[in-house]
Amino acid sequence: MNNKSGVKPPTKAEQALNSVEASHKAVSAAEEHPSGQLIDQADRSLRHAEAAVAQAHESGSEEAALRAEAQLRKDEEVLGSN
Repeated sequence: MNNKSGVKPPTKAEQALNSVEASHKAVSAAEEHPSGQLIDQADRSLRHAEAAVAQAHESGSEEAALRAEAQLRKDEEVLGSN
């Protein structure tokens, strides 16, 4: 990746929070319009977010990882109820 612009890449904690936010949007879309495609997309997004949260834990970003994980669990419950 070329980083000549001087912008720092996101930290593992930021990546986890961004991923959980994206999965939250995917779950909300699947909840509002429950189709097989949107539910599958939300499920994939949740799995991706779980991996990002695990990496945040491994990097020592416990506070952010725990916040992200709490939202992730709520979204998993919502998706599981559809």
